[in-house]
Amino acid sequence: MARLLIFILLCLAFVAMPAAAQEATVSEALALEIEELAATGQLRIRGTEVASGELLVDVYEQNRFEVAWTRPAQVGELFEAIKATEADGLDPADYHVGEVRAGYQQLLSGVEISADERAELDLLFTDSLIRLGYHERFGKLNPQTLDPQWNYRREQNAVEAADEILTAIASESLLAHIKSLFPRGPIYQQLRNGLAEYRRIMANGGWPRFPEGSALRPGASDERVILLAQRLAVTGDLPAGGYSPSGDVYNESLQAGVRHFQSRHGLDVDGIIGPSTVRALNVSVEERVRQLRVNLERARWVFDDTSDNFILVNIAGFAAYVIRDGEIIWRTKVQVGKPFRKTPVFRDE
Repeated sequence: MARLLIFILLCLAFVAMPAAAQEATVSEALALEIEELAATGQLRIRGTEVASGELLVDVYEQNRFEVAWTRPAQVGELFEAIKATEADGLDPADYHVGEVRAGYQQLLSGVEISADERAELDLLFTDSLIRLGYHERFGKLNPQTLDPQWNYRREQNAVEAADEILTAIASESLLAHIKSLFPRGPIYQQLRNGLAEYRRIMANGGWPRFPEGSALRPGASDERVILLAQRLAVTGDLPAGGYSPSGDVYNESLQAGVRHFQSRHGLDVDGIIGPSTVRALNVSVEERVRQLRVNLERARWVFDDTSDNFILVNIAGFAAYVIRDGEIIWRTKVQVGKPFRKTPVFRDE
């Protein structure tokens, strides 16, 4: 009986040893990769360049070179978060979307992988989250490279940032945690909604081009009237059932749609379709999508650390807004500078 008991214990020890050894080996593989990154400033994983550099080093040093992504569910939520960046005008490819998907499927499959492969996956997932978090918080571009006078905060404490990353990975829901980190406010959400709407319009073929010609004034007859109604209907400036055709007459119901369009685009709201309104009508849907993505990036620069109470001046839109408790409570038109006498871009208290 004693011999049998010893034999059973030895078998159990033999079964348990590979798992413990595997963990130690993965930690060693992580330490080697991090050592290379710290020494050279460069690291390629599965053909992908790691971009988070020093912060990735700090994260794994704080985590004592242990695996950070211990559950497939964590990686699944990371994959969902990466896909969701497209709604913010960002590019999921910047966050290794293909590699994360493949790694997630690999972990789900339960197929045994080497310690080096497991270490590479862990580093790839963490680099993806760091990139995503940085772009969502500060923007993809550094505004100071575009304007040396830019005085908005764009800094992070490396120790605090490493703590934030590890906290996010360990959170019960990575998606919920990410959303809680980036409150945007109503203006950002309007831009986000606009991007979704214009992408929908683009997928459906965009809108017809409005022919140039003499100014179209209220009450005039013009063969372009039907095309104008079609153009305004696509963008919702002319709601369904909101237009009652009167032949080729530019009637009041169509004028209401034009005024709505002019107001949205910062034009004189006079119902007259002159050169400025024609140019705005003929900006392609692809260009509008690009503009919305650019403005979402600018919004990330501006709204990173604002309070719930502030005044915002939209120079390009000739408008100022008062935001209280995160909501727009008042707006007005403003006069802005010209190219040779620009309105300065700044923040202050």
